[in-house]
Amino acid sequence: MPTVEIEQEEYDRLKGLDAEVVELREFEPTAEWLSNEHPEVHDGVYASGVEAERARILGIRDAALPGQEKLVDELIAEGTALAEAKAKLLADPKMREEVKRLRALAAYKDAAPPSAGAGEEETAEATGEEAWTKEFQADANLQKEFGGDLKRYLAYRRNEDRVRVPKKQA
Repeated sequence: MPTVEIEQEEYDRLKGLDAEVVELREFEPTAEWLSNEHPEVHDGVYASGVEAERARILGIRDAALPGQEKLVDELIAEGTALAEAKAKLLADPKMREEVKRLRALAAYKDAAPPSAGAGEEETAEATGEEAWTKEFQADANLQKEFGGDLKRYLAYRRNEDRVRVPKKQA
């Protein structure tokens, strides 16, 4: 193998470059370093992170039903991604019960005879709904029973004569 002779000065310069390369290989930038060296980049990254986290939390809260607050808090605290959190909320038994309830309510509405006003606006019972709304707003137990959902309560009241409650077996 041929050898190349270089002057001592050039050798020292190249050796110094080699040390810089090793130092750069071992360098791991931190948030503090970024904040000190490039504050505008740090601030932009930080603001983007805050915005993304806010969107994740709001997305999880929006996807939940009343009664899922504990699960929502766990998903937020664990840092669960929004898509995964929505999947877990949908898999929750409370959500399945709500879906069953809504399907049953839709089936009752679809099965109602035309004389019952299925699919029509109920203008004649406007005073009834106003009374039910006041009743709901005044009664904390009703609000709790219907998960704070006035629409759910009004749908129940409009259809209560068609709802059959199964008798408990002894």
